[in-house]
Amino acid sequence: MHRKVKPAQPRGGNKNLEFPGQALYPKAAMTNYAPPPAATKTSALAVWGLILLTALAAWHFTACFLPWYTSQRAEHFARRLDDLSSLRDALAAFHAKYGRYPANAGFVGAIGIKGEVNGDWLPGLAGEFLPALPRDPAGTSDPDKQYLYHGDGADYKIIVHGSGDCALARKAHPDMVDPTRDCWAYGFWTPGAANW
Repeated sequence: MHRKVKPAQPRGGNKNLEFPGQALYPKAAMTNYAPPPAATKTSALAVWGLILLTALAAWHFTACFLPWYTSQRAEHFARRLDDLSSLRDALAAFHAKYGRYPANAGFVGAIGIKGEVNGDWLPGLAGEFLPALPRDPAGTSDPDKQYLYHGDGADYKIIVHGSGDCALARKAHPDMVDPTRDCWAYGFWTPGAANW
């Protein structure tokens, strides 16, 4: 006697099921789900809104802030170059008259380490060779962001330190970039003071 054997059914009992649990949600399996049209329009509007907002912010930055920042930076850079040239010329005149450069113990500027203001930070120049000693146009009270001078009588180095515009100096006057501080400073120096 031969008995007919039924073929094995997939788990869940119905061989026409495409995924587990289809028997619980037969209608969902029969149709492809699509979000309601309102949800699609809302999502598209949100994306376009973000794109528009980003474009507006970029335009505002480019049109308002960037020109002001760029022009202020260029003005400060031009003023620093003028100040350095005036100081270099005054130092040359001082050397021609006295046969030496002003000497000090190390790099000094108009702002001391503790924030105190030093009006005669390069002694011997103000009055006779310059009307007054210049200060960095940024007007900061940070002693690491100012004009600094060091001289030993035979040599000197005068630099703009920490101004943030050294890339402009590297592009316009690469010979002024301080070889010791790379792009933290630029200025003028005598050959003997190049590595100070």
